[in-house]
Amino acid sequence: MARRCRTCRAPMKEELVFHRKIGVDGKPKLYHYVRRYTCPEGCTAVLDFSKAKPLLPGVHPMVLARVEKLEKQPDFNDKLLAAGMGVSLLLFLAGIALIPASIPVKLAAVGALGLLTTLLYKLANQRVVLPDAFPLPVPEPEPVEPAPEAAAQPGAAAEADAAPAKKRGTPVTVEIPDVIPPLERKEGEPVKMWVILEGEQFELEINEGENMLDAALDRDVELDYSCRNGSCDSCLVRILAGINNVSPPTQAEIDMIGEEEIQKGFRLSCQVRVNGPVKILQE
Repeated sequence: MARRCRTCRAPMKEELVFHRKIGVDGKPKLYHYVRRYTCPEGCTAVLDFSKAKPLLPGVHPMVLARVEKLEKQPDFNDKLLAAGMGVSLLLFLAGIALIPASIPVKLAAVGALGLLTTLLYKLANQRVVLPDAFPLPVPEPEPVEPAPEAAAQPGAAAEADAAPAKKRGTPVTVEIPDVIPPLERKEGEPVKMWVILEGEQFELEINEGENMLDAALDRDVELDYSCRNGSCDSCLVRILAGINNVSPPTQAEIDMIGEEEIQKGFRLSCQVRVNGPVKILQE
């Protein structure tokens, strides 16, 4: 699970790896798309099998790239390329006009040339964006045995006790409403955000206009997240109440989730600003 390190609170590095896990039959199975979170300071490492899948014989994992429009100011190379393409197009048109052929053949050649030029222009204005993480085969971690001298040191137990404990919430039963109700904020009342995570509800006081994901993480409620720019659905949440107090969906959310799911209350928490009381659920 994407989280900050419990010891030093540094953001943990995420990797998608292969890893074995003992199944219900007592035999190890190889899984792919296992999330491994590693503290950059070397404090700890966590394996998350919640979204992993067994690797079946003959099936190879595949990571799809994303194609998006390239937005940048044209530089000298771009202008030189455009000039070269323009001159080439004029030469081709002149050649079509000079060849001894019927008018329909010439018109078909001009149409094909125009289509090819349009496709080439679109291709030149796109870029391929690869995912931040790939499924990589990694060796399984070997079990670490505690050093015998560590148990003899009296300060070792005190250091372990000093580690920050996980924040606890109130156990709650989740009910998904058919219609998401609004929540009104009374004058002078702080903005509250209720987060339901792993069967526990956390009541947070946040700042108006604060990012939903940042607000939860800064108050030690560890929502799942990964890219933090709308390119994945790791931080997906569902709004149970207070739909009137969140910012409109961004284009990144519409492309990733779809308008139908957004109407049901699903949002990418890294893209949402909270302007009033809201209750959210992350499964």
